[in-house]
Amino acid sequence: MVVARHKHFHLQASTVASLAQAGEPVKAIQLLNGGYQHASTQLAFLLKELKNELVHRQTRRETRKY
Repeated sequence: MVVARHKHFHLQASTVASLAQAGEPVKAIQLLNGGYQHASTQLAFLLKELKNELVHRQTRRETRKY
């Protein structure tokens, strides 16, 4: 899921850059405030969840050693 969302985030970022370079600032800003922002928020959430899971796993392993 994280990999798919990461790919989607970069697709949105690429589209924003393409629109800006093509002289479409209004469309670029709309995407920045819409799809890009949503993709960014989703990815940040999933990465935080992944981090929490990894920390939890590591803590369990360390606890089992003793």
